[in-house]
Amino acid sequence: VCCASGLPVLRGYVAARRGERDEMQDAHVLLPDMSGCLAALPAHVRRVSYFAVFDGHGGARASQFAAENLHQILAKKFPSGEMDNVDKPLRRCLLDTFRQTDEDFLRKASSQKPAWKDGSTATCLLVVDDVAYVANLGDSRAVLCRMEAPVEAGGPKKRATLALSKEHNPTIYEERMRIQRAGGTV
Repeated sequence: VCCASGLPVLRGYVAARRGERDEMQDAHVLLPDMSGCLAALPAHVRRVSYFAVFDGHGGARASQFAAENLHQILAKKFPSGEMDNVDKPLRRCLLDTFRQTDEDFLRKASSQKPAWKDGSTATCLLVVDDVAYVANLGDSRAVLCRMEAPVEAGGPKKRATLALSKEHNPTIYEERMRIQRAGGTV
């Protein structure tokens, strides 16, 4: 399905399940049209969409904070004005947005009595025109699923999946080493 701009229409759907926990600790944000949140779009950008899932643990406060604030911070940092290529500024914007959201939550959590121990993964998809940017922290993943053309005319279509993110989990050797090099413990 295409809209007047020639770009595919994006829709987001979500299902959540509390599971064995006493409370739902996860959160999500679906903004198929984020342009209303932005002060100005870079020249030549026609569409900005934002979709995010936050998998909370130890409580719901971190995932709720991220759901309420990450896209607002992203909107404030979003590049604008004349630029030939928004790719590099957008990558920097996403990194800075994740960092600031983390710092803001840690500041708020540590000021509570007792200090909050909640945490959350974050998996975000930012679509600028027809380019998808995926950012993630933690062990939540983004996967693209698409239908491939049949091998033979009239034959069945196959589903193909493509991992769009890399899992950050200390059980993975490289991630454990990264944490330890940064001074953390596992």
